[in-house]
Amino acid sequence: MQRAVLLYIKNQTQVCLGMKKRGLNQGKWTGIGGKVEPEEDWISAVIRETQEEISCQLAPHLLTWQTELTFHSPADKWLVRVYLTSQPQLLPQESQEIKPQWFEIDHLPYSQMPRSDSLWLPAVLSQFWVKGSFYYLSDDQLSQAKLEIKASHLSD
Repeated sequence: MQRAVLLYIKNQTQVCLGMKKRGLNQGKWTGIGGKVEPEEDWISAVIRETQEEISCQLAPHLLTWQTELTFHSPADKWLVRVYLTSQPQLLPQESQEIKPQWFEIDHLPYSQMPRSDSLWLPAVLSQFWVKGSFYYLSDDQLSQAKLEIKASHLSD
């Protein structure tokens, strides 16, 4: 199983999404992040990916692990950890991989995002813990979703 991280930088009313310019989810708005390297821990991966994709240096103690998602497709299986942060000093910059843009949380472009995002992202942005599994028949054809949403990932 491959591992990946996603980061959503948010303030009171907005969240920063990135338009993917290449690779998985090219042409879609998504969180900032990518693949976890084989010997890398989750936090190191989200810090590295954020620096590479939007030239922002994160304060690790201000990251909140909010979600664990599993994506199944005919070709791959991914375990993705989603993190939130509110670090007002961050000024996302465009890179060769990502064009960052701030969106009002209540008006996210779900029709231009990966299909499953509309199922779990609203709960995450409201700071609920989400655990989900998503089954795809192809890159963009979601066939099944299983979600568990809790007030905190520390509760049973």
